[in-house]
Amino acid sequence: MSQKTNAAKGYYSILQYVPDLERSEGVNISILLLCPEKGFLKAQTAPSNDRVRRFFGRDIDLDLKRLNAYKEIFAERVEAETANIRSPEELERFIDARGNQLRLTRPRPVKVIDPEATLRELFDALVAGNRLKKAAAESTTSELTRNFDALIKRDHLEDRIERNVRIESAIFRQPLIFPVAFRNGRLNVIQSVAFEKSEKRSRAHACELAVQSHELRELPEPVQLNVLASFQPDQPESEERVRNVLEKYQVTLYTPQELDQLIEIIKTTAH
Repeated sequence: MSQKTNAAKGYYSILQYVPDLERSEGVNISILLLCPEKGFLKAQTAPSNDRVRRFFGRDIDLDLKRLNAYKEIFAERVEAETANIRSPEELERFIDARGNQLRLTRPRPVKVIDPEATLRELFDALVAGNRLKKAAAESTTSELTRNFDALIKRDHLEDRIERNVRIESAIFRQPLIFPVAFRNGRLNVIQSVAFEKSEKRSRAHACELAVQSHELRELPEPVQLNVLASFQPDQPESEERVRNVLEKYQVTLYTPQELDQLIEIIKTTAH
């Protein structure tokens, strides 16, 4: 199995700075990621306090020297507990033991292939605030297609697939072009999609794909739509909702961890 399909279950918690415990308003300053299967426990913390200043600078007297001390103590505690925290339950106990003005949120699940990369992505999305923009989403889409192509070449399936299949769309009033397709009694087209924006926009994109699927299945020779999809690591609910929408309209969805399943279908049924 390729590295891209070697996914493990992880759990992340957001470290928040709460300067006024009575108000209970916090700002995200660090991400803690646990991946038991890969023996990984690590935190990535914002090196500066600029975000704290933006959130609270005018409203609350900030002791940034104390905050820096808290951050150093937190990093030391995480490093010291690396050998002791090996399950979500142990992570929960570690969270419950925290005090002072730093608070950890309850653990949330996340799929992990490369723990270091997942930690960076979570930090960028939830602490640094660098949500993937259009160019990054396009890069992710291209990466999905490249990874799939690599699996096709690995298993010598080039003679089972078609490239850049063009289908005219009356609804969208422009041709739909699919980079990869295969036939197994009917035409199966494959599209790569990065659902890496807001949940609202992800649902809207899923609805657009559902309309595409409906039109494709109504053609004189029905066409099956398959989607290679990536999601933000911190949005498991978004993946579930998108999957539910697509399943209702008979769109088959494959995440990066499921590409081998599609390869097996091509290997055993395509002609």
